[in-house]
Amino acid sequence: MPSILISIYILYKFIVDRQFCSHINNHSIIAMIIISFIDTTTELPITLQYLRVGYVQPDAKTFCLFWICVTWLSTFDWITNVLLLSVSIPFASKSLLARVLFRAKKMKRILTWRSTRKLTLQLMVISILYLLFWFPLAVVSIIRICFIPTFMFEVFYYYLYYTPYFVQLLMPFVCIVCLPEIWPKKNRIANISLFTQNRAQTRL
Repeated sequence: MPSILISIYILYKFIVDRQFCSHINNHSIIAMIIISFIDTTTELPITLQYLRVGYVQPDAKTFCLFWICVTWLSTFDWITNVLLLSVSIPFASKSLLARVLFRAKKMKRILTWRSTRKLTLQLMVISILYLLFWFPLAVVSIIRICFIPTFMFEVFYYYLYYTPYFVQLLMPFVCIVCLPEIWPKKNRIANISLFTQNRAQTRL
């Protein structure tokens, strides 16, 4: 699927492009891409196969244990992996941006929108993505666990339960949009421009 191909491309650029790899801000994006790649190539295909046929394939004990290891099974998992994750990622993103602005002010550096635009947009888009697909599930899960077990039963099991998969599917698209420096088209244009300049200098 496209998200897997984009993940592979971003990981490839991270390995071969030293300039892209050297930027500390890109390391967090790579971590999210790795998580997305693992999830979309392991748990998601298993889940789709189970929903299609109604049982786990292959029907082996070791395979079932593997699936159990990559899914949530208890109240503790729901609280830590759903609620805290949906809240902590946007909060951490805002904290990182605040830290950058504070350090720049402490070093008496003048920050313009152009210099902070990329980081700000990255954090905003990723935060919105997590809040959009994780937070409704987290809220409904807490209500079901702590107050009303049957609250939004059908909506929960038929819709909300699967919304986090959209985060992993859309994450590569969000990341590559936020990383224009690794776009193939831009690289080709830059290479052509450099080749043209070198050729002009050679003629002179």
